[in-house]
Amino acid sequence: MKFMLDEHLRQYGYVPYNGHGYVHRPGADSLLFANDYSFVYHEHVYGYADHDLLGFGVGAISSVAGHVITNISLREKYTQRMAVGEHVCQVSGHDSLLDVVKPLVVRLAYHGVVDKRQVEMCRVPEALIHRLDALIQAGLVLEDTNHYRLTRLGWLWYSNIMFYLMPAGEQDILKKLVFERLDVPGRDITERELIYAAG
Repeated sequence: MKFMLDEHLRQYGYVPYNGHGYVHRPGADSLLFANDYSFVYHEHVYGYADHDLLGFGVGAISSVAGHVITNISLREKYTQRMAVGEHVCQVSGHDSLLDVVKPLVVRLAYHGVVDKRQVEMCRVPEALIHRLDALIQAGLVLEDTNHYRLTRLGWLWYSNIMFYLMPAGEQDILKKLVFERLDVPGRDITERELIYAAG
């Protein structure tokens, strides 16, 4: 589906600017990603370690100095509490190493390129470097002196690449969430895919 949609959009002059967004750039259909357009919010959320983000409003997420602050997602409760000067949110801290690897794990897959000069490469775990090397060998990522870049095939598999590059602990959390959702009645993805494939 992603391949067919991409081909269709490119015929009408649209080029991706991230994993799922397109911008109109007639005549640039040979580009993997548009280099002259970006959604600033995503540059920060899926960006480099020094990209802090302040979110305002219901359900907003802020990421500052090794902490993630998530505002309450219930509009009525949010507005009631703000009216009396209370800010209801959840704050969690994380190891600074997650900020170091974020560009390689998330930005590369989502934006298609990482400038290695903006990453503390000396702090990147060896296991992540091995996984990047495996993606290079598979033809999904290209590497030069200063950059890692997705190939077109890599872009088609960007979400899988993001998962593959995640630390094992983060993968385990996502697997757990998926399996928990599969236990909800009517959410058997495998069964649906088998029915679709057989039809």
